[in-house]
Amino acid sequence: MTATVAFERRDIRVIGLISGAHFFSHFFFLTLPPLYPILRAEMGVSYTALGATATAFAIASGLGQLPMGFIVDRFGARYVLIGGITLMSLAVGGMGLVPSYIWLPVLALIAGGANSVFHPADYAILSHTVKGTRVGRAYSIHTFSGFVGWAVAPPFMTVIAAQWGWRAALFCACAAGLIMALVLVLRRDELVAPTRAAASPGAAKHGGFDVLFHPGILILFCFFIANAMTSVGINTFAVSALHDLHGMEIQLATSALTAYLVAGAGGVLLGGYIADHTRRYELVACIGYVASASAMLAIAWSDLGTIPVILTFALAGIMLGSILPSRDMLVRSMMPPGSAGRIFGFLSAGIEIGAAISPLVFGWLIDHGNPSRVFVLCATFMMASLATASLAAVMARRRAI
Repeated sequence: MTATVAFERRDIRVIGLISGAHFFSHFFFLTLPPLYPILRAEMGVSYTALGATATAFAIASGLGQLPMGFIVDRFGARYVLIGGITLMSLAVGGMGLVPSYIWLPVLALIAGGANSVFHPADYAILSHTVKGTRVGRAYSIHTFSGFVGWAVAPPFMTVIAAQWGWRAALFCACAAGLIMALVLVLRRDELVAPTRAAASPGAAKHGGFDVLFHPGILILFCFFIANAMTSVGINTFAVSALHDLHGMEIQLATSALTAYLVAGAGGVLLGGYIADHTRRYELVACIGYVASASAMLAIAWSDLGTIPVILTFALAGIMLGSILPSRDMLVRSMMPPGSAGRIFGFLSAGIEIGAAISPLVFGWLIDHGNPSRVFVLCATFMMASLATASLAAVMARRRAI
């Protein structure tokens, strides 16, 4: 009994540390987008140019995911994770020092490269530490922390920017990230993940790229791209699109985005419970994506008013959030021992591909007077996500890697 209690307490500590780090991965992605209207006026650049900073971040993160996955599987996750959050914090702080726009995408590249460590390291540690019937909820708490990071970033950045300027907001974000890095250093002995050699004798045959070319993994890669196109489109340009489409004030439009992210975080926790009690992952995806796509189309095609828009965003958030733990359990069902870093790194590269393309597309739509199409396109990507998730779930039930 004592050993069981100790193991559960260790689970809680590890989940807390990993989730705290993951919070900042998402938080830092949304440090600049809430400041776009301010930066556009101060620096005299277009939304497309500002969207290019998010694209630079995503490209660097995407290119780094798979190499970081191999590094995590080969050498372990502990110091990779600590180094990533430290460098990312410093890059965001550096954005507060730039004299002109041209430095923003450069620092975004550095921040994005640092961001590439989180998913391979996080999932390797969680997959090793948390066992049995709690793993779905562990994944949900990890994803929940990312949603909280997204939800906290817009009000955090806009409130501080309104009081002390956008540079001060970036400095404060940097300081918060460095504090989390210090916590990880102090608790580094908790951050354990097996290397490939120590995982199991059967892990050797999956030691290279072969595991990544399983049809189910490739379909999930497409799913991660489509899902990222949706989430990044909403996160980076929902505020600007609502402002242009419905004439909402920036703070009210930010409230709609915050409602979406907070509701999404709640949906993730609900989804963790669902993921531990079902293997019908495609059914979870169907309900979530159809409901959220309908919400996006309602915003695009109807003048709902401020409060209904905020509530509709919240509905979309909770439905999308409820899908994500089932997504992670689906990946886990296809994952051989000792391959967590590579598989999650590869799939996370799909996230970054979607994140690289999405800001340019959505920024172009707004620059050319089509803010309603932002939400129509989000609905389209949601249905593409549903199609790929459903196919992957069927394949997972038929055969494993």
